[in-house]
Amino acid sequence: MGWLLGFFAWYNLPFIIPLFLMGVYIILHLTGLSWGDGTGTEIGDIAIDMDDESGEDVYKHRFIASVLNLLNIRNVPLTMLLAIFVISWGIEGITFNHALKKGLGLYPPPMFLVSAFISALISVGLVKLFAVGVNLLVPSSQEISSSYSNLVGRTAKVIIPPGKSIGRARTTDDEGNMVSVYFRVKNGEIPRKGDEILLLDYISEEKIFDAERFEIKDEEG
Repeated sequence: MGWLLGFFAWYNLPFIIPLFLMGVYIILHLTGLSWGDGTGTEIGDIAIDMDDESGEDVYKHRFIASVLNLLNIRNVPLTMLLAIFVISWGIEGITFNHALKKGLGLYPPPMFLVSAFISALISVGLVKLFAVGVNLLVPSSQEISSSYSNLVGRTAKVIIPPGKSIGRARTTDDEGNMVSVYFRVKNGEIPRKGDEILLLDYISEEKIFDAERFEIKDEEG
């Protein structure tokens, strides 16, 4: 029981409360019950959540802009950065407090400032490393649009026929990687599952291809 009282001591509460709130937010977000809308960036078959506060929208806030510019962090959702910082800061703060209390045998109030400052420095470093990793692993929206544009003129095999709306097909890129794309047919015959289509144009704003059913015509004579 003593360890429980020590865990919830006054000097740990500033770390525990943000950790708890962030945990609640993450659970709500994963279960689809969180507030706010998000947009998706399609990368093949993978959808990566991009918060409304990501990208250039964040830079409307001067304080946040100055901090992110100082750390040279861009194109990473703000919520993800805050989650990494809060989780890291909370865990490290509680760990430092435990070590200080155990080492000194007591916990003078000024020690909280030391623990909070050191934890914040380490957390900022982890946030920076996280942002670098995300930018290395996840292509930017401009790169995605460019890579999709390079598929124009290729044929693709229909996986889901469009019917009266949007269909899905698979093709390969220049490196031979399998890529799933969404397409629509404005004119001509609607392709069926397994048919080949020709990708005519890529509309980056809608992240969709205009396509037509592809047929190899035999020449006689």
